[in-house]
Amino acid sequence: MKKIVLRCVVEAVTVDLTYDKLYEVVEENQYTYYLVGDKGHRETYHKSYFEVYYDPNEKHEKKYPTTIEEVKGRKWSITNVGRVIQLITPSKDINDLSTESRAKAFLALMQLVEYRDAWNEIDGFVVDWDSGYNQDKYIFKVVCNELEKYTAHKIQSALYFGSEETRDKFMEQFSDLIEEAKELL
Repeated sequence: MKKIVLRCVVEAVTVDLTYDKLYEVVEENQYTYYLVGDKGHRETYHKSYFEVYYDPNEKHEKKYPTTIEEVKGRKWSITNVGRVIQLITPSKDINDLSTESRAKAFLALMQLVEYRDAWNEIDGFVVDWDSGYNQDKYIFKVVCNELEKYTAHKIQSALYFGSEETRDKFMEQFSDLIEEAKELL
């Protein structure tokens, strides 16, 4: 029997429900924890409202999520009209995200990539990442939370341009979107 901590996580309020009782997780599925207490009683808890934490002093094997459905707390979604909304319960949908800032960052990055392609098409620039030093790409990266400009040959970036002038105009024109997407750049 292992000591675990069962916490209620409704509306960002966390309450420890186990105190010093011993529980064992005897079974779990995508939606439910099935626990057996130290007196042999069985309890069921829905994963949308409860999380199990093992006693940090007890050694146990870490279980990393290997499917997106196993990632907890994914309660932010981007609608088909480009709005970021909070869901009532955590989602199992592959498109949903765990934080509002990440959802906004992905939305901003999607828009920036579309603008990048449109600007590069107007310039007649087609990127060739296999060209090595035969093609300059003008990029910017986030370094210590600041944007830095580079001329790249082999380093790939989501936002790249065929000229320094276009990159600089792009950064100026879309500075708000770039700031929103910064955590993904």
